[in-house]
Amino acid sequence: MENQSISTFPGPASTANSDLKITRKKRVLIVDDEESNIELLSRYLIKEGYDVVGAFNGQEALDSTSLSLPDLVLIDMKMPVMDGLIFCQKIRADFMARSLPIILLSAYNTLEDRLRGLRVGVDDYIGKPFNLEEVKARMENVLSRRRWDLASHSLTHLPGSLVIEEEAWSRMSRTEAFAFAYIDIDHFKAYNDVYGYESGDKVIKSLATLLVNAAKSEPTANAFAGHIGGDDFIFLSAIAPMHALMTQIAQQFDAERTRFYNAQDLERGFIQTKNRQGEEHKFPLLSLSAAIISSATRRLVHYARLVEIVSELKRFVKSQPHEGKSLVMWDRRTDAPWEKK
Repeated sequence: MENQSISTFPGPASTANSDLKITRKKRVLIVDDEESNIELLSRYLIKEGYDVVGAFNGQEALDSTSLSLPDLVLIDMKMPVMDGLIFCQKIRADFMARSLPIILLSAYNTLEDRLRGLRVGVDDYIGKPFNLEEVKARMENVLSRRRWDLASHSLTHLPGSLVIEEEAWSRMSRTEAFAFAYIDIDHFKAYNDVYGYESGDKVIKSLATLLVNAAKSEPTANAFAGHIGGDDFIFLSAIAPMHALMTQIAQQFDAERTRFYNAQDLERGFIQTKNRQGEEHKFPLLSLSAAIISSATRRLVHYARLVEIVSELKRFVKSQPHEGKSLVMWDRRTDAPWEKK
């Protein structure tokens, strides 16, 4: 019953200045009985934009995490009082902290030592002496996977609202223009009411597969697909290929939906169930409403502005008669006299 939840478009970041995104610094806990190692890593990571706290053994690290969970832990393997392996075992047994990203640092770089670390649940392993740039790269990889896991939709495994917002901000900050599509499945609630949530989940996963395949088919378009929730999705790409990609997605969805209905409903071209007012009503077959905006004609400098424009256009698309066939519509308005080249 994954699609039973109410879906809303990802909201904008909360900022004091509407043209400025404020991002909280990632907090790293460094645990090592050698003060020089903590100082070296702290200086480097602070310079790279991280907040840093230190601890000299596993027990101090546990005390610190009980007060406030960091975003990541860099911990030495061998320490007095409590070593890194025991710390990992205790953290992984803690319901609230078991998914905390942990990178193990150790001068003991044998296969057996690495396996011991992996068996207690560390996310990565770095041998000593370490290279600072390698430490940063491995941290970024672990944090990126963690962020993706947390933000991905459990049914489709597509990135959710948090990653969608970050992707949009990233594209708005670059010079090349892009297109942003907001995709909604028409008459989905009625379909769920008649065919059940299991069948509805199959429809959701089918659309997700179409979006992923479209993104993979145009690697030069730098395409990206996301799942807001429920029956709402987004798709980003370069402007030129977006025309063909969205047309392809709409046509494939209309062709594939036949396998989600019984023969009787397909023949008559509608299903019948109660509407939101409790009245018997005929609902057309599933279709898509897709609204597309372009940063070439719109001044998209803030995520809230992007959400406002594309949500308004999507509501307009859904209001247009297109029973039985998906409808893709581009925003034809411009923010004159400004125009992004």
